[in-house]
Amino acid sequence: MKYFQLNIGDYAQATAHLTWLEEAAYWRLLRRYYADERALPADIQAVQRMVGARTRWEKQAVETVLREFFTLEDDGWHHKRCDAEIERYRAKQEKARASVSKRWGARADGKPASGNSESTCDLTHSQNASRLESESRKSLISQDQGDTNVSQTQYQPITNNQEPRTNIVGTPTSLLTEGGGGVGEGAHRAQRATRSQRGTQAAVEPPTDVEPQVWSDWLAVRKAKRAGPVTQTVMAALRREADKAGITLQEAVAACCEAGWQGFKAEWYDRRCRPSPLAEGVLHRPLAAHPYRSGFKSARQSLIEGAAAAIFEDATHV
Repeated sequence: MKYFQLNIGDYAQATAHLTWLEEAAYWRLLRRYYADERALPADIQAVQRMVGARTRWEKQAVETVLREFFTLEDDGWHHKRCDAEIERYRAKQEKARASVSKRWGARADGKPASGNSESTCDLTHSQNASRLESESRKSLISQDQGDTNVSQTQYQPITNNQEPRTNIVGTPTSLLTEGGGGVGEGAHRAQRATRSQRGTQAAVEPPTDVEPQVWSDWLAVRKAKRAGPVTQTVMAALRREADKAGITLQEAVAACCEAGWQGFKAEWYDRRCRPSPLAEGVLHRPLAAHPYRSGFKSARQSLIEGAAAAIFEDATHV
């Protein structure tokens, strides 16, 4: 047997009283029983050697388990549950073997074969091989003679998907038919025309009130940020925000280059250039300007003056 079923609950209940060595011996005995599919030898010493019991305690555990769970008969030590599982396994194996023999031992007309199953299987295999060879020859002959039922109906290529499409939405008809290039050439020309239009829109002349180097640096910043082209609308917004911030266009573009902005907003510039509240707040005033500092200074001065007066008075009395 290659495997056997184990009911964990039944096994745990039956072996709960065994020691660790006794349970190990019982488990080895069960595996050997199922592997050989027969009873264990009647000689206890032979059984002990089969399961690898070497020490005195291991041999005693094997003998204890044999006498409790197994029954000694003429051909050896039997286990009731193991014998039932082996018989069930053999019956299932015989049933499967009979089903295979019945399936592969059938005659060509579909009726069950009689007699020796091995000779019948050999005959069936030879008949199947002859039939396959005959069908192959017929197929080759029909192809050589131009059998249109097979070659034209079953293997006819589909060509309707190779016809040019002329109903593409958004593409001028002149681009689809010009030059006879078909849909592929027309689509490529439409894409090139669109890219050309975009390039024309992006070709804005640099403003005269901005230095060329500063303008070039700002374009590099916009390109790194994958921004769109600098159009007239972008320029108008840039000038409007620069006027709102009260600076020139040159200063606005320079601020964009320094801060890495792809655009310009007056509030951005104000937050960037406006001094921090801490720079003019209480924390950054001189220490002498703090109220607590002046109070501490006056108290210390009063203490020093009082001490000096006391010393002077003592010196006068002396």
